[in-house]
Amino acid sequence: MNDFEQIPLRDIHLPEAVSWWPPALGWWLMLAALIPVVFFIWWGTKKLSARRQKRNLRCLVERELDRIEAEYNSTTNASQLLQDLSILVRRVVMSNYPRQDVAGLCGKKWESWLRDPVVGQGLTEQSIELLVDGPYKRELAVDAANLLPACRGWIESVMHGPQRVE
Repeated sequence: MNDFEQIPLRDIHLPEAVSWWPPALGWWLMLAALIPVVFFIWWGTKKLSARRQKRNLRCLVERELDRIEAEYNSTTNASQLLQDLSILVRRVVMSNYPRQDVAGLCGKKWESWLRDPVVGQGLTEQSIELLVDGPYKRELAVDAANLLPACRGWIESVMHGPQRVE
């Protein structure tokens, strides 16, 4: 009666290999958690890069102002001082405001834009007139002791302001 050969037994069968698709629930949850992490890393890197770029721009502008001041102190060339300051002010403005809004400003429009208190603080009426008209005049009296600090203060107020909307 206990004849093992008569019992219908099958050989051991291994289960089918586990497929890679669809992933288990844990993988989906890990992916869902990873997406915000990647987004915040990207966003933080972008913010740090923007801050670093702004800090580097400030350093470059400060060095340029120091160079202009040192050059004026050695040569006392008022015409060159006004040209350099005018160029630097325009470059700072174009770096901190949308180019299409400020690149075409000249003459009275540029002068009124420089007078705008929302833009920056520190330039006197005489400083603005010197920056706008001075580079194009041959002989003029420049009070560099007041002009350089006024330009430095105005540039710093422009660079620390919350502009740059594109």
